[in-house]
Amino acid sequence: MLKVDKPSNRTTLRCDSCQTTFARDDEPFDIAATIQSAKAVRWSIERHAGAWQHFCPACAKSRTRGKLL
Repeated sequence: MLKVDKPSNRTTLRCDSCQTTFARDDEPFDIAATIQSAKAVRWSIERHAGAWQHFCPACAKSRTRGKLL
């Protein structure tokens, strides 16, 4: 889930599996920069059935491992 909090200039990603968060507040409302930063630290962002899904590195790794089995 992606959340933009305008009063605090903070953009937050929340893992759709375990609720871990990734926050960025140095660039107000820059969604693209937040996504790029999250991907740089191995967050997985996928589109599934028309909706975006966000997974922290630990959950992304377990999802990938499950696909390989």
